Amino acid sequence: MTTLWPKVSAVLVLLSTLFSVAAADETKVSTEPEPRTFSPANKPDEVLRYRWLAPPKVEKGTKYPLLLCLHGAGERGDDNGKQVGHFKPLFGTAETRKAYPCYVVLPQVPNGELWATYGWSTKRDTMEERPSRSLALTKALVDELVKTEAIDQDRIYITGLSMGGYGTWEMIQRYPKYFAAAAPVCGDGDLTQAKALTHLPI
Repeated sequence: MTTLWPKVSAVLVLLSTLFSVAAADETKVSTEPEPRTFSPANKPDEVLRYRWLAPPKVEKGTKYPLLLCLHGAGERGDDNGKQVGHFKPLFGTAETRKAYPCYVVLPQVPNGELWATYGWSTKRDTMEERPSRSLALTKALVDELVKTEAIDQDRIYITGLSMGGYGTWEMIQRYPKYFAAAAPVCGDGDLTQAKALTHLPI
């Protein structure tokens, strides 16, 4: 027995280490959205840069909410990173990710472009007939994600800051039945579209 004990002890230590590593990996939760690009099938030359974060664990047969975040003017560009900044408190800790498992999408508008077709930096008070390039690509992206990921189509939420606040208003004005709720920050809406939004928590 005494000659076997060192070997048994070594095996127990190894197993203990393996279980500890496995437990640590299981509880590790990503809070850093993954950089991706999207091009619609009918417009392969159009590219939308965005960041993507999935729930910590996607259970088979379960559908999860999606949170769409539209950044402000200062986060425009082609780095596919600046747009994350102001929204990080929404999903920046493992505790938050576990408490509110959801998909997060953060698209980025190129320099010189806008989310909305009216309001800030335009001479219009009402939205144009067609959405901006970035808003149209973002809607196409979310439509595609709904088809390919475990997203609950009845729990798609949108928020936006400043220029993204305008984009949030325009998105819900164009697609009033698409979102479960909206939280525009420092933006403005097209008052002619107000009647279409009376059902929506804002």
